[in-house]
Amino acid sequence: MKHISKDDIVTIPEGVTVAIKARQIRVTGPRGTLTRDLRHIQMDIQRPTKSQLRVIVWKGGRKH
Repeated sequence: MKHISKDDIVTIPEGVTVAIKARQIRVTGPRGTLTRDLRHIQMDIQRPTKSQLRVIVWKGGRKH
């Protein structure tokens, strides 16, 4: 049976900021800045709290 979606909760540590806009993610912390463009992946990113991200990947059983 194929998986329709897979989800995971990601905890953001103290001192790290995450900015999300249209599946473009920018993470800034004490070691620098990391920017990733994830527009090619069918996914939803939600922020239930300030220190957590919920990532839902559609058709998550395959490699991206």
